[in-house]
Amino acid sequence: MLRPPVSAAFLFYTRDEVKKTSHTLPRADPLWILRATLFSLLVLALARLNLPRDPEAYVTVWFDDSLSMHSDEDGQSRTVIAATRLAAALDDAGPAKVRIRLLSDHRKQFDASALAAGPLSAAIDDWLGLNGPGIPQIPFTLPLETENWLVSDGADHRVNGWIDEALFSHTIAVGSETENTAVTAIMARRALNQTSLHHVSVRVHNLGDADSERSLTVRADGQVIFNGDIEITPGGVIHRSFRLPADTAVVVASLLPGDALVLDDTLELALDELRSVMVDFDKRCGSHFRAALNAHPGLELRTESKQETTLTVRCGPSPAPSTAASISVHAGNYYQPVTGPVQWHRSVPGLSDMFLDHSWLRIDSDSARPPSDQTLLSSPDMGLSLIDAHAGAVDVFLDLESAAIVERLEYPLLVNALVELALARPLLDPLVSLTRNPNESRIARQSEPGVITSPVAVTQVGTDMTPYLLVLAALLLLADIFITFPAVKLPARSSRGIA
Repeated sequence: MLRPPVSAAFLFYTRDEVKKTSHTLPRADPLWILRATLFSLLVLALARLNLPRDPEAYVTVWFDDSLSMHSDEDGQSRTVIAATRLAAALDDAGPAKVRIRLLSDHRKQFDASALAAGPLSAAIDDWLGLNGPGIPQIPFTLPLETENWLVSDGADHRVNGWIDEALFSHTIAVGSETENTAVTAIMARRALNQTSLHHVSVRVHNLGDADSERSLTVRADGQVIFNGDIEITPGGVIHRSFRLPADTAVVVASLLPGDALVLDDTLELALDELRSVMVDFDKRCGSHFRAALNAHPGLELRTESKQETTLTVRCGPSPAPSTAASISVHAGNYYQPVTGPVQWHRSVPGLSDMFLDHSWLRIDSDSARPPSDQTLLSSPDMGLSLIDAHAGAVDVFLDLESAAIVERLEYPLLVNALVELALARPLLDPLVSLTRNPNESRIARQSEPGVITSPVAVTQVGTDMTPYLLVLAALLLLADIFITFPAVKLPARSSRGIA
C-alpha cells in the first residue's frame, strides 16, 4: 500500500486519537428554548392567529330591524320581503348552521338551521314581529368564527357608514320607496299666563324627496281639536300649536292618508305629569308655608278625606313618618339662629345653586341631627343638619315661618325645590314630550347605488387562537419563573422551635 509523502509524520492520527480530540457542539440551553417559545407565542397572539374553518359550515345573519324596515313595498313590508330573499339565499348556499341576530340587540338570536325556505321565511317574520323596530347598535367587531351576512334597506346612515369597514361576505338589500312624512314630536306644558290651560305643540317632518300633502288630525281625549291639510317641502318641518283644558289626559296626532311607513304617522302623549299633585297638608303647619304650597301652580291641597294624595306634608315636634313622598317640617318650641355660612352637600337641581344667607335662617336645635350621608344642607359651625333627604322623604329642621326668610324671593323657590325633591321630578314648569328621531323615519336608501347590493370579499372564517396562545404563554412564563427562581427550602420545625 502506497503512502503519500507528508511533511511530518505527526499529522497522521489513529482512529482512537481522532475520537479523543474531536469536538461536538454543546447542547442548547433549555431555558433559552423556553423563552424563545414564549416570545414566539406572544408574537402569534399579537398577530391574531386564526385557525381556518369551512366558511360554509356556519353563517351569522345580521338583520337590520330599524324602523324603516317596516315600510310597505307593494303591499308587503320590507321585513317580509327581506325574510323571503334571505330564506332563498340560505337555501341556495346550504350552510350547516344558521344564526340570525338583530343589529339593535346582539343578544337576541334565532337558530334557523333546521328550517326549509318556506317555513324559514314565516318564522323569521314572526320573530321580527315579536321584537318590533329597534335602533342599530353599531359599530361592533364581527365574529371571526362565522361567515357574516347583512340584511338591510340601506336607509340608516349609521349602517351605511359601517358596512364599508365590516366586510360582509354577502349582503341582501330591500326597498325602493323613498317618500315618507312622519309625526316626530308632541310637546306640552302649562300655559304661563293661565294655569287652567295647557300649551301643546305638534311637529311633522317630510323625510322624502318630493313635496308632501297630508291631512293632520289632533285629538284631545278623543275629541278632534284640529283637522287640516298641511304641505311640506322635501326635508321640511312644520309646527302646529294648540291650547287645551288643564284636565286633558291624552293628546293624539295622526296623518292621513297613510304612506309607505305607517308606524310613524301617529304619536300619542299622556299628560299625567302636568296634572296638579294632590297634597295631604298638616293643619299644624304655619300660614306662610301653607300659602306658598297653595300658590304653587302644580299643587292642590286636599279638601276632602276621600281624595287620593301623592304628597304628604307633616309639621310638629315629631312628624309621623310616611311611606309615600313626604316633607316633614320639624317645628319645636325653641329656635336658635344659624351661625356661620351654610354648606350644600349634594348637587340638587333648584337647591344647590340657591344662595341662603345664614342670617335669614333659624333652626330647631332640639330635633336637628348631626350631618350624615342623607344631609343636603348643614351648618358646619353648629355641626347640625338643616335639610335631609332620602328616597322621597325630606326632613326640614329650619323655621319656615321666620320673618327673615318668608320675605325673601328665595322662599317660594325653596318650597318648590323641597316639593320637587320629594316627588323626584320637576313640578314648577314641567315639559312633557314624546319625540322621534327624524332620521329613523327616513326610508330612502342613503348609500351610493350598488354599494350595499354588491357582495364583498369573503372574510377569513375560523377560530381566533389568541386566547389559547395567551394561556399557553402564561404557563410557560410560570415554568420560567420556577426554573429561574427555585423554591427555597425552609428549615424543619421541631417541637422546641426551629431546628
